[in-house]
Amino acid sequence: MKNPFVLCMGIAILTVFDCTKKVDITVENKAIIQNAVEEIWNQGNLDAADEYFTADYVYHAVPEIHGAEGIKQHVAALRASFPDFRLSLVDMIAEGDKVVSRWTGGGTHTGEFVGVPPSGKQIKITGIIISRIANRKIVEEWESSDQLGLLQQLGQIPPMPDAPLSVLKRMKPGEFLWSEPSKVTGDPGDSEKNKALIRREEEEDCGSLV
Repeated sequence: MKNPFVLCMGIAILTVFDCTKKVDITVENKAIIQNAVEEIWNQGNLDAADEYFTADYVYHAVPEIHGAEGIKQHVAALRASFPDFRLSLVDMIAEGDKVVSRWTGGGTHTGEFVGVPPSGKQIKITGIIISRIANRKIVEEWESSDQLGLLQQLGQIPPMPDAPLSVLKRMKPGEFLWSEPSKVTGDPGDSEKNKALIRREEEEDCGSLV
């Protein structure tokens, strides 16, 4: 009969080894995301996309981005609009082959952005993205970011007013409570015009700033 103590020690060692392996993978995956953000988005090294993204990479949003080449085009367009744009990863959670990152980004609007002429404004946007990694490369991502806030900062949509909950509850479906005219454009807001702007913004590749 085998020594029970030796058997237990063997199981314990295997368990520790397995946990260490899992921890190493999650740490490595986080590092991949951090390095990709720094080299591609912050430094503007577009060629690095080939190192961090697969050829069949898919960004699941509207519009979709495909492959490392799609990332290059996306970041090039972003940096043309905001040359000093920088991303910061505020929180990162990794498990298995996925990394969830909460990020903030900002820059100066000195180039045309989805039809909006340069304003010289400093903008800030936040979002959360889920990245799936395989063989040390990013293969697909899902993201949610504050596009409405971005357009409001650019003066394209007036900010929502503060209103008591009692007032909001009385509003009918589809009814919109407009604020004072925009201090940037002087426009009090037009629902149909703003709907068209949002549709154009999505169609012209502003699904994400990442």
